Amino acid sequence: MQTKGAIGNLLSRYRSVLKKCHLMNVFGSLALASMLITGGAATADAARTVIDGNSQVEKNGETISSQTSDDGGSVYYARNESTLTLNDSTYKENESTYAGGVLWGEKNKAVLNVNSSTFSNNWALYDAGAIDNFGSLNVTGSTFEGNRAQIQKDDSHVDDNCDMGGGAIAIGSGSHVSITGSHFTDNISGKDGGAIATRKFYGSYDADSTDVGLEIKNSTFTGNEAGKCISSDPYDYSKTVTGLYESGNGGALFNTLNDTKVESSEFKGNSAINGGAIANFYDHGKTTNYGSITITDSQFEGNKAVASDKVTEQFDSGFGGAVYAYIDARATDSNSSVVIKNSSFTQNSAVSGGAIANRAQLTVSDSTFTGNTASEKGGAIYNAASLTLSGTNTFDGNTAAGTANDIHNEGTVTVAGGVTDLNSGYTQEGAASELNVAAGGTLSIAMPDKGGVTAGSGEALLALGQQLDLSKGGSLHVGTVSNADAAVAFGSDSILVVNGDVSTQKAMIKGSGSLAVDDGARLYITNAKAGTKYIITEGLKQDSYWKSANLMANRLIKSTVLASGNQVIVNSEADQVVVNTDPVNAATALPGVIPATALTNMVAQGLNNTDSDSMGIRFLSRAIEPLYIADDRTAVLTINEVSRAAVMAGVQNTSLRLADAASDNVLHHLSLGNFDSGNSIHKDGIDVWATPMYGNTYSHGMTVSDDSVAGNYGGLAIGADTEIASFGGGTMRLGLAVHGGAGHSESQGAVTSTDNSYNFGGANLYAGWNRDSLNIMASVGYSVATHKLNMDLPSSMEMGDADADVHTGAFTAELRGEYQFKTDWLDIMPHTGVRYTALHTYGYDLEVDDRTLNSVDDDIQNIVQFPTGVTLTKNFTTSSGWNIKPQFDASIIPAVGDLKTNTKVRYSGIDAEDSIHNSITDTVSWAGMAGIQFEKGDFAFGANYAIQAASHETDQRVALNFVYKF
Repeated sequence: MQTKGAIGNLLSRYRSVLKKCHLMNVFGSLALASMLITGGAATADAARTVIDGNSQVEKNGETISSQTSDDGGSVYYARNESTLTLNDSTYKENESTYAGGVLWGEKNKAVLNVNSSTFSNNWALYDAGAIDNFGSLNVTGSTFEGNRAQIQKDDSHVDDNCDMGGGAIAIGSGSHVSITGSHFTDNISGKDGGAIATRKFYGSYDADSTDVGLEIKNSTFTGNEAGKCISSDPYDYSKTVTGLYESGNGGALFNTLNDTKVESSEFKGNSAINGGAIANFYDHGKTTNYGSITITDSQFEGNKAVASDKVTEQFDSGFGGAVYAYIDARATDSNSSVVIKNSSFTQNSAVSGGAIANRAQLTVSDSTFTGNTASEKGGAIYNAASLTLSGTNTFDGNTAAGTANDIHNEGTVTVAGGVTDLNSGYTQEGAASELNVAAGGTLSIAMPDKGGVTAGSGEALLALGQQLDLSKGGSLHVGTVSNADAAVAFGSDSILVVNGDVSTQKAMIKGSGSLAVDDGARLYITNAKAGTKYIITEGLKQDSYWKSANLMANRLIKSTVLASGNQVIVNSEADQVVVNTDPVNAATALPGVIPATALTNMVAQGLNNTDSDSMGIRFLSRAIEPLYIADDRTAVLTINEVSRAAVMAGVQNTSLRLADAASDNVLHHLSLGNFDSGNSIHKDGIDVWATPMYGNTYSHGMTVSDDSVAGNYGGLAIGADTEIASFGGGTMRLGLAVHGGAGHSESQGAVTSTDNSYNFGGANLYAGWNRDSLNIMASVGYSVATHKLNMDLPSSMEMGDADADVHTGAFTAELRGEYQFKTDWLDIMPHTGVRYTALHTYGYDLEVDDRTLNSVDDDIQNIVQFPTGVTLTKNFTTSSGWNIKPQFDASIIPAVGDLKTNTKVRYSGIDAEDSIHNSITDTVSWAGMAGIQFEKGDFAFGANYAIQAASHETDQRVALNFVYKF
């Protein structure tokens, strides 16, 4: 028979039950103690180890399984100021019919350290399938898998509503818990916190505790579940209990502590009734000290909030696919908050709030929401309290009830700063609902490009790509407004951007109440067309509206707002603000732009469309939209460079220099500066020669000050000539030469860059008459080139590259005379001539994605050059019979004729053409040459370097010369 002392010990042992459970009363506990006295007291402590006092216990590499206890912690119970450390250990299939399937840490005195250990398939009837903690708990590099709590072994619910839940870990008042680098998989709580649950308690568990909180870092939570018993077995909600609010929340984590932190962790595939991954809640029915959590650098993917028909209508069910933030209506303070930073939410789902449901204070910054779904409201976020957005937030591909939607707002949404893009849309309802965009904040709704408008410092920007419907109640305030009572108000520091294509069909802002627009507030209409009415607001009484001076459209649209006349319509019956537009002459709006006629006609005819199938219309439309190009000067430069792509790539200049090089090669071969009376070449027989050559071309500022073209080419000229007659006391030679090669140049304009890869070739018929020191030379030739252009358009235009094949042909005819004065020290040879070139640039199409952007007509330029200079040479004969001839030349080359292009450009989709006039060569250039020739008998070879330079161009050539006389 048990003694009185034994009964006292048993009652003391179950004191925690009396303190924690709200449904068990003292009499129930005494009844339980009585049962243990008569049937089980002898074995109650046999299974677990109690660590007491100042004990320091460390376990390494142990494995314990299938151990059972009817008290807290089936394996270890640490209390007072003891410390228990577990290293590299395994605990599986242990059971407690009370709490803590493996460990129990008592109050705020005990310290539990868990390192690199595994807890699997452990079970507790009430709290904590693995660890129940009220002291200090440090978990590092450990795994919790398949643990269960607050659920019967047959998955039915526990007929009691006390305790925390926590499929793996339960954390109570006074706890300081750190979890790092650990993994929680497939843990289940019949109640709250599929993996981890936290909660404060009344009584002695609050008396001497300091709530430090919970920190989770670099950990993963996968497939954990809360509310299992609710979804599988009817829950009796007829009972009067405070715990109804906390049933089935937080698939991975249920939090009521004040300073919980989650960092660099992953939540994937967790589920609950509310808060598929995390639920931040009130504290077990208390009215103060609500939970607060900060989530940083974490990922939430595929978590679910699954509605349960076991939850009555007065409570949420299916809210917050990833995160659920809740404040009880009985709260006397509202400091409960959820802060989310630099995190991502992907493919989470719920009834409301596919990613997050908020009934507390929620702050989101620098985060992304993609592919989340809600069957009813809030594809990404359902807000019924306070939501603040800052930093850079991006929402894409979220849906609610099958329709694109990012945020459904029934509370207050504030964009406090940064840029938030709601690319899938926004909905708002309720008389108390508010949408605020503060100075320094940018919000776009279904308009990710924001019309190309960027808010300046201290400005507020709202960009609307779809209608903002406030007809179900609520307000909109953008910037620092002077009339805070107006339903819709825009401050003087505000910018409203609206989609022109949408606003022709329906109002961009629809609501009731009054509209107040402060002086200085700006309105921009994207893709605006001339002669079109744009509906800005509807259903709002206009106390004031946007002023004409603050209306913006594209560069060729004039928008005005007046109180009367046909420039603005203010329809008091329909309560609409409607803006009319008129075209502006392109030559006036954009001075210096080349296709002024095409631009003016495009806008006047309403053809402008930034997404037109016609690449010409698309390009010009984007060029005049601030969305794509921010300032007028850049717009003009972009349009002009694309209009004259061949000139920008240096096609004409390069083709002219290639033709000059071919002519220079044959005349150099005939010149007395190369072979005179001191040489044996040219005296009889047939001369066969070859000239490999390399050239470098550079031009800058030829068209505008910012452009430049740099290129290189290589080629080979081969020729043969012979003496054919003698007359006038001299001899006549006749020859034929062919040449060919390839080159590449890169051009850099003010806003574009172009690659030009080309091949060239041609032939020259040449002749020379020589009588002593007088030498007359002539050449006629034709050169062709094929240029493949690839032009990089500005990335802001989002059109990629433009390509063109440009063909050129150059007919050249030249006559040159020279006379050699021989002295003992130096041979001096002045020379002069005339060179005529007919440069033909064939018409070409500039294309984007194999569709024509613009077409440029043929152009023929007739250019005459007058090369005049002097050559200095001298023959030296060596003892071995070699004749060595150094060579120097200096010349001036004036040029006249068609030094500018004169052609037409047409943009696809527009029936108009404009002229192009651009310089392709300078009027005066200077040339120099230095070389050396070696000749002996029937063979000669040499090398020379030549340069031709002018104000805007430099052409350098290096050539080798080989001659053999047959």
